[in-house]
Amino acid sequence: MGEGDTDGAARVADDVAMVITAFPQLLSKCIINPDIVVSWFVHQGEFLGGKGTRDCWRAMFAEALLRWNEQQKKVL
Repeated sequence: MGEGDTDGAARVADDVAMVITAFPQLLSKCIINPDIVVSWFVHQGEFLGGKGTRDCWRAMFAEALLRWNEQQKKVL
């Protein structure tokens, strides 16, 4: 979402909702063993484009994993 993109957050939220809604059906096609438990985590952050994009994606992925681990500890 660029500067001045006031609808960007809403479009992302809509995309996330669409993926979450479709996820169970998609997983049923991919998972052979029904005993496998699947979870997911939605992380929100910002990153820059250009040459710094790769590092920003890595940092966002790492942050998402950390937050997911924190969430899993609360659930257990």
